[in-house]
Amino acid sequence: MRPDAPVVPHHWAGSTYAPAVGQDVSGSASRDAEIWRALRAARPRPEATDPAAFVGSLAGASERFVSRIRAAGAGHEVRVHEPVRHARHLAATWMRPLGMTVRATLFEADGEHVLVAVPADRKIDAPRLRGALGVDRLAVLRADRGVGRLGWTNLPGDPGPLPGLPEPFGARLIVDPEILGAEDVVLSFSPTSSVRVAPSAYVTVAEGVVVGCVGRTRLLPGGGVTDCPPRDP
Repeated sequence: MRPDAPVVPHHWAGSTYAPAVGQDVSGSASRDAEIWRALRAARPRPEATDPAAFVGSLAGASERFVSRIRAAGAGHEVRVHEPVRHARHLAATWMRPLGMTVRATLFEADGEHVLVAVPADRKIDAPRLRGALGVDRLAVLRADRGVGRLGWTNLPGDPGPLPGLPEPFGARLIVDPEILGAEDVVLSFSPTSSVRVAPSAYVTVAEGVVVGCVGRTRLLPGGGVTDCPPRDP
């Protein structure tokens, strides 16, 4: 990990689990209508209510991200490809390991939107993330389409891997340190476009904060899981 990368310290001990999409991990379930109201309330702009405007906002965010990457002199590769269904499919399209592909999840944390980026072969440890952020309520608003259907119903955009950019969601970006261990990573812009970039450039340009938030479960390329403690800074 880069020594100058911003890190939020955390202290947590306990079991690992991955919340269902739309699940309030503080105890009560969130429904699509509640999710949609939360998104509109947090982003009182046309993009929050107009699906076409949202897609335009996402395209603009992608262009600005690439422009900043270029201005920083960071190597990158943008691809337009067949629609991908989720982060695992994105990894296969690029013929990349899951650990070098970003899977993003959008949370609501005490009223704030937080986009959490982890390697696609890892699951987010919700209690650990909640403790690191110092919040009481943590709920999944929208996740990678491969995780579940709830969180996509009646929301703008085609189902697929959640974009790895925080700007369209009015969110701040949290990046697990395991991402920084890769030479480069692939992250989604939309189901049909994505970018390969150095993880340090991703964190810097997207103004991310590094927070250890994955659990012990590692997804295997051919299916199944294994126990693998997280590699923390």
